[in-house]
Amino acid sequence: MKYYLCKFQIFFIMILFIVACIIYPSIIWAEETETTPSLEQISEIIDAYPGISSFQASRILKEAEKAIQFGISLEDAQEIIQESLEKKIKVYTIIDIFSSLNELAEDGLPTSSIINKTKEGLAKGISPDKINLSIKEESKNLQFAKYLIEQSLLEGADIENKSEAIEILASSLPYNYQEDMITDILVEGLRNKKEIEEVAGAITALSDLLNLEISANSAKVITKDLLKEDYSPRDMMTLVNIIAYAQKNGLSVLEMNSKIIDRIRKGEDALSIEKEIVDYLREKEIAIDAKEDEPSSADVTSGEDAVLPTQITPELPSEEVSTPEEPSSEEEESPSEEEATIPEEPPSEEEVTTTEEPSSEEEATTPTQIDGPDVP
Repeated sequence: MKYYLCKFQIFFIMILFIVACIIYPSIIWAEETETTPSLEQISEIIDAYPGISSFQASRILKEAEKAIQFGISLEDAQEIIQESLEKKIKVYTIIDIFSSLNELAEDGLPTSSIINKTKEGLAKGISPDKINLSIKEESKNLQFAKYLIEQSLLEGADIENKSEAIEILASSLPYNYQEDMITDILVEGLRNKKEIEEVAGAITALSDLLNLEISANSAKVITKDLLKEDYSPRDMMTLVNIIAYAQKNGLSVLEMNSKIIDRIRKGEDALSIEKEIVDYLREKEIAIDAKEDEPSSADVTSGEDAVLPTQITPELPSEEVSTPEEPSSEEEESPSEEEATIPEEPPSEEEVTTTEEPSSEEEATTPTQIDGPDVP
């Protein structure tokens, strides 16, 4: 009897344990929901999707609450969750998005750029994988920008708003950038007492120059010149567009150096450089068109356009022209009677003047020798 009673007690305890394991997560979720009344609207959004388990819902709420505590607005959190669930994005992808935001906020980094990119990607229906890749890339840029700004502050740079400077600098960083090149541009800008907006504009110009397949060294030199000569970010963009326009229209490296780069180094106005390039390319195009419209020698019919013979380079005699042969016998030296009876007219003055000089004593003969002896 005691044996059966003991067995029953063990079985009862096991049932209680199982029930407790089932109920406990729900109690925790309920407690978390009660302690954060500001998340009631998010809870309602999640409850509208029955495919989400209570455990998954509690994870979303936990990350969303932490994000709000770090300064992310309730409206942004609601919009991200609502758009994600509508696009049927996996719950754990939503959790990863908020985890990335919370990590950045915990490191003291601005999150507005990532929030905007996330909402924009969700609205456009971009795949979750691409959204996550974009978030990771932006997080990397923010971390590197933070490092640069903090190093600059340690070296005595005058930067008023650290958080804003980090966000501006991070937004200008190109994809797959070279850290040493970006560092050089930042150091150059701060050395010349430039604002962080101007440095960011120079970095954007550098990225655009690299996209034109200009060598990294040349792009860096041009960017430093833009910083030295006090060009604004807008002027930098104008000058980069001028270089792209000139490159597209076939300007050589020498032409680009003389017409653009040298003038940048003189600090000339960006609009005047633009006008100079446009005029130069127009004149060059007109000259090319005029050259193509010139008539060829076969089309010349008028006396004015006719080319004089003296203007034509004489051609060398072809190999087919044979040299006069010496007579081989006495019969060949004396012409026949018929040939001798034909009187030869004396050569005119023009023919005398145009007669070529004999090349040798053997070839030089008088007219009487050529025409044969006189008939008796």
